[in-house]
Amino acid sequence: MAVNGGGVLTLRYEKSGFLPVQRQVNTPWQDFVVAPDVVMIPLDTQVTAVAANAAVIQVARGSVASDVDGTRQATMLFAPGTAASMTLPDGSTQALTTLNDEMYVEAAQGLARRVLTEAPPDEAGRLRYAFRLCVGREPDGFEKDTLSTMLRKSGSEQGWLDVARVLLNLDETITRE
Repeated sequence: MAVNGGGVLTLRYEKSGFLPVQRQVNTPWQDFVVAPDVVMIPLDTQVTAVAANAAVIQVARGSVASDVDGTRQATMLFAPGTAASMTLPDGSTQALTTLNDEMYVEAAQGLARRVLTEAPPDEAGRLRYAFRLCVGREPDGFEKDTLSTMLRKSGSEQGWLDVARVLLNLDETITRE
């Protein structure tokens, strides 16, 4: 790839079924640079839903992995009352309290119904339709893969309800700029 030099360039590596990777490369004038190797990690097909502020301890487990180092399974324990927040690109944080808010649950049910009745019958068409309704754009590869995994894991109707809840909780949906 040829680029104009004189600054930092951010390379974004994407492949269906894998987490995206970013690397920054300083590109000097009238010179060339070899980008560093990257290792892309496949998405885990095992997904565990965790409720915010639950009254009991919750366990989320990944798929079992085996290699020359042995067999293991990623496990996370969530203490009762655990809340969730996300850090936005500008460094600010936003609580993910809307995930279980009654209004958002009802809105997600309505969005899921609308997607199932108005969108094309195929999964990809429905994802595009839902994304356009919520954020006014098409989903990128990582977003499509993540939501497709969620759909396969949850089943048809529940899967679309889960997707609708995720889309309605995106910062991009909540704080349109």
